[in-house]
Amino acid sequence: MPTPSPSDQRLFEGIRFGNEADFECFFRRYYPRLVNYAARFVAGHETARDLVQDSFARLWERRCELRELDLASLLFTMVRNACLNYLKHNGVVARHELEYTARMRGEERIYSYDFLSDAEQPCLYEELQREVQKQSAPSSTSITSIIRTCGAPVSSTVAKA
Repeated sequence: MPTPSPSDQRLFEGIRFGNEADFECFFRRYYPRLVNYAARFVAGHETARDLVQDSFARLWERRCELRELDLASLLFTMVRNACLNYLKHNGVVARHELEYTARMRGEERIYSYDFLSDAEQPCLYEELQREVQKQSAPSSTSITSIIRTCGAPVSSTVAKA
């Protein structure tokens, strides 16, 4: 007859006093459920596993601070908060990437051309053509403004050319 598994309360006491065997038993009991729980929040089981493992590591590191409580509920709460923090962090990163992309101009946009969606590529190409045309064929107004900036009278400079 197999030996009955220890209760969560007995495991809690063992974990509090640093019993690694009790921690491993608790880990094996709840790890699969916690990974499935985390996978409901985040995309990918690999990320879910990482977040659950981090939660177990934090629990072990802070085991001396534990008081009478339901350890399983604590871990589910820790995993949920870890998932929410992960999602929040990814949202901040994505927002900054979007803001940076929106601020990009000129050469930086050309370098990121491969990363843009297909719908944006024709617009970038047209914008690039306009910029090249502006640079290769300066208008008479831009020439006049350059001459005025240098301080020479426009009529005498144009006559010399």
